[in-house]
Amino acid sequence: MKIAILTPTIYRPAGLRRSLSSLVYTVQTLSSIHEIDIVVAAEKDDVEARAIAAEYGAMFTYCEEPLQGPAYAWNTALKAAPDYDAYFTGSDDVEYTSGWLEEVLRVLKDELDGSGLVGINDGRWKRELVMRMCATHYLMTRDFIINHMGGVVAQPFYHADFTDMEACARSRLVNKFAWAENALVIHHWNGPNGDLGYQRATEKRPLMKPLYEKRKAKGFPNDFKAIIS
Repeated sequence: MKIAILTPTIYRPAGLRRSLSSLVYTVQTLSSIHEIDIVVAAEKDDVEARAIAAEYGAMFTYCEEPLQGPAYAWNTALKAAPDYDAYFTGSDDVEYTSGWLEEVLRVLKDELDGSGLVGINDGRWKRELVMRMCATHYLMTRDFIINHMGGVVAQPFYHADFTDMEACARSRLVNKFAWAENALVIHHWNGPNGDLGYQRATEKRPLMKPLYEKRKAKGFPNDFKAIIS
């Protein structure tokens, strides 16, 4: 299987380095079984991100429009790597632990017959909340993205939260959601008092919930351009 780990970053060299460093073991361990590539999507002027991506052998692309949030960045990374079998929505504030991807792929095979969305455990939510609401980071198979996500990894209207809510809601509608509880990562989320990225997300968040509710009421329309098809 060809797997792309899509990794947006926003002027966080320390976080990006920590995230990519923690992926070295995953890539090396599974390289004989799967083709795994990391795709970093950064702001146009983020020179450090480009250098760190090169240091860790990651693909690099930049966002044409500045400060548009993670959905835009994930889709930018998808455009740069359109030919993979599965995509993981990573970030520069996630630190990966040993065996996380092996567990995701096990759940994908055993619970979803190889097709759908598998969320991972970043320690922020208990099982009952994840199963009722959403996982914040997840792997999606290519066929699921094309058939049930409108050909994108994140609906482009969201500039902060609720990309995960819509993706997980879409997967539940077609019985293609599973949670890999034992696929553990550390989410170094700094909240509203953090850096520029967290601050902008906090500012945009009040606008995202009503947008999500409106889209949900309409049945999550694919009223955007597909990136992969």
